[in-house]
Amino acid sequence: MAGDADPATGYLVEVDGSRTGIGGTSAVAPLRAGPIARPNQSRGRPLGYLYPWIYRREAAAAFHDVGHGNSGGYSADPGGDPWTGLGGPDGAKLLAALRGVRP
Repeated sequence: MAGDADPATGYLVEVDGSRTGIGGTSAVAPLRAGPIARPNQSRGRPLGYLYPWIYRREAAAAFHDVGHGNSGGYSADPGGDPWTGLGGPDGAKLLAALRGVRP
């Protein structure tokens, strides 16, 4: 799953009354944990290892493709690639889809 980790284009947060932009793994990791934590909580048990399910064709509708851009020598390509995977998750669609996953 992809996430914007660039501090210049990342996430605006407020800390002790001051707004600032943040990025990096510390910004993206919690945003990617949430869409997995919600289904775990609603099901009352862990989903388990999801990558085989996520990369099935029917799961692609739960993600927004990152079809362009680059980071250093890595370029995003339409339709999924090693750098951005299937893209950023659509939380509501992912939650609905994961309700049917059997670990």
